[in-house]
Amino acid sequence: MTDNPADVGVHIGRLFGLLFMMMGPIAVMPTFAAVTQGADAALRGRIAARAAGYAAAAVVLAVLLGFGVLTAWGASKASLIMAAGLLLLLAALGHVVAKPAAASAEAPARSHGPPPLQVALSPLAFPTIVTPHAVGVLIIFSAYFPSARNQALILAAGLGIVLLDYFAMRMAPRFVDWAGPVPLRILGAVFGVLQVALGLEFLLSGLRLARILD
Repeated sequence: MTDNPADVGVHIGRLFGLLFMMMGPIAVMPTFAAVTQGADAALRGRIAARAAGYAAAAVVLAVLLGFGVLTAWGASKASLIMAAGLLLLLAALGHVVAKPAAASAEAPARSHGPPPLQVALSPLAFPTIVTPHAVGVLIIFSAYFPSARNQALILAAGLGIVLLDYFAMRMAPRFVDWAGPVPLRILGAVFGVLQVALGLEFLLSGLRLARILD
């Protein structure tokens, strides 16, 4: 993050990648396939649409809260950068060091009849698509880039990920049946390590900025 207007687009462009790692299809697809076992294609489509709708509403709310609350509190740019770094580190370490048994327990498979529509809200929209860490990052970016243009770009990044998740959910059962969970787990590990590195980069940037401000 930077105060240089020429770099604003680059860093908000990075937000899409951050959100992809935190709330993208890698985690959504296996969870959707597990909780919609026993559902026909029509029911799966309704569940995917509802989950995406709930997630989109949460993204809009997070951006509005970030602009209003943190801006009103006057949080410094250095503290916002370091907070984003801590959130990225916590989210990444939770996945990288998680035990396989604990990870698989997050989305238990259903084996008795079709799932209810309520699974669209939980566990799909919350916390699989809209994770607490992703909400925090959206709020921090919204407070850091308060202009109307940047708010629109942040919303576009968040809603773009939700739209991507919707299409991923529609194809998730066929993909998981064909490829299995292993490719997604490998990709998740790769993105987890990358997220750790980005979190450290954010923390170092915040510390450098704080030292300059002092």
